Amino acid sequence: MAANCPLEHVGQCTPIKTMTRINYQSDFTLRVSLKSGAGTQFAPPVDHPWWLHITDSAGTCWRCGFDGVKYEDCRIDDMDVICYVNNPGFVPGMLSVTYMDAIPDSNFADGYDNVVQPASDDLVLWEGATTMDTVEVSLILSVIAPRVINAAVDHNGDLNLTFNT
Repeated sequence: MAANCPLEHVGQCTPIKTMTRINYQSDFTLRVSLKSGAGTQFAPPVDHPWWLHITDSAGTCWRCGFDGVKYEDCRIDDMDVICYVNNPGFVPGMLSVTYMDAIPDSNFADGYDNVVQPASDDLVLWEGATTMDTVEVSLILSVIAPRVINAAVDHNGDLNLTFNT
């Protein structure tokens, strides 16, 4: 039976999801698990840039990720990304998380095939207390995860990527 569903309406109610509530003025730690469409967890790439964009309902964005050389406002723990959101200036409302992968590709003017995977979780910014010390999110990235299946440097020092189409 769905939570909060009166007996006479069993089968007609939509289960109520539990929302993770974060105080909109607080710093917080966001632990992100990246998963393929099949549910297999994978680590973020270490051979090219990627970013997590954490955005409030007013469009204020906090970014953490890997610029291709160093990690910015995050670290990797096992295969999870631990993002440290520090003084973001968010407003109360919904919070979304988006993953952006910058895959090297000389066919594009900037040298990258930027693949954006919007993914929202049940995160709410509010005026009350944050409900947990570390906010945990799983992002299902069915578009990105299977794309790069092989990365190798050739004899000229160029990075060659093989893609799963």
